[in-house]
Amino acid sequence: MFRILAYICYAFAVADIALANTGTYDITGVIWSPLVAAALGWVFMKLHNRER
Repeated sequence: MFRILAYICYAFAVADIALANTGTYDITGVIWSPLVAAALGWVFMKLHNRER
């Protein structure tokens, strides 16, 4: 379960960076949101690795 949440957070971070850098669309409107999403994904991945 934690692994899926981690991948969702990583995908959101990548999508937010890619879309904002191309000038297409900024999902959140703040510059630090990909960092928070990636950090949250890291936490979920650590919880997943501890679970095994």
